[in-house]
Amino acid sequence: RVAVADDRGPQTYAWLHRQASGIATSLVSRAEFEPGDHVGLNLSNSPEYLAAFYGILLAGGVVVPLPPYHNADRMAQLIEIANVKLLVDSPATATASSNLPFMSDPQTISLDQTAQLKCRVPEPPRQCPDSLAMMLFTSGSTGEPKAVMLSHRNVLSNAQSICGFLPIDANDRTLAIMPFAHALGNSVLQTHILSGACLIFGKDLQFPTAVRDALIQQNCTSLTGVPEVFEGLLLAIQGVATRFPHLRYLAVAGGRMDGVQANELAEKMAPAEFYLMYGQTEATARLAYLPPHELRQHADTIGRAIPGVELAVLDEDCQPVPQGQQGMLFARGDNIMLGYWGDPG
Repeated sequence: RVAVADDRGPQTYAWLHRQASGIATSLVSRAEFEPGDHVGLNLSNSPEYLAAFYGILLAGGVVVPLPPYHNADRMAQLIEIANVKLLVDSPATATASSNLPFMSDPQTISLDQTAQLKCRVPEPPRQCPDSLAMMLFTSGSTGEPKAVMLSHRNVLSNAQSICGFLPIDANDRTLAIMPFAHALGNSVLQTHILSGACLIFGKDLQFPTAVRDALIQQNCTSLTGVPEVFEGLLLAIQGVATRFPHLRYLAVAGGRMDGVQANELAEKMAPAEFYLMYGQTEATARLAYLPPHELRQHADTIGRAIPGVELAVLDEDCQPVPQGQQGMLFARGDNIMLGYWGDPG
């Protein structure tokens, strides 16, 4: 089955497994690599990203996705915060990382080279479900970047939970426009690979008209994005006789979308269903969702807890507040992070 497709054509799950295995072999063959090392991933959304992500895990490493195209100073800050030991790079993103003082020879992804590595990947160290799998950066509460520690259990449980309410299946073709280095994009990646679906990449997807056209031309069945994506898409389809015959659902997270706009978009994109979602990086990705049939009545809410997660609104003494009063949102579930790297307090 096709796992990923871009302007170079489709690639299968067999291809993804071969490439990931080649990258794992390349990593374990390096004297400076040991299982448990933090490996930075400086790649944009691409088939290479998928191969590198799972290759690092196959080698027993911890994946640290870095927002691509940052300047050298910013990258150096993130690498220091997360204690990154090795960096996986590509020619397209090497400019910033080439200026890092300690990475004079970063590991470079090359599909041709990794395809030649036919040796069997060493059995990866047996991982406890609660051992560290990846770290994602967030700065939502302090303004300064923090490395959120996510376990194998966190990543898998959140993906399974999301697949429990979003209609993702092996026939899904999603337009992957959210950066995989961020929680929402990573969630799109994990849920679709878990389901055996296909991730579609395209050029110039920062433009709403390009998103509109790609959804049609690539026969996409779904799209997940932040509110700005759908606000732009709403403008791009205004006054245009546009139909999306293959589209089954849309999902928005990463911020609050105006309820009036949400209902307008849902009406224009019907019969595709529109899901409102809420989450945090510290919860691996998502915490709550609003079923499409409740959108008209409850578009200004975050909906209900996703399967396997408990939500409560409590006061400063951790006691439930009466309905209608303000409090703090508490969450509990297998998707809640291990903590912040280097900052247990």
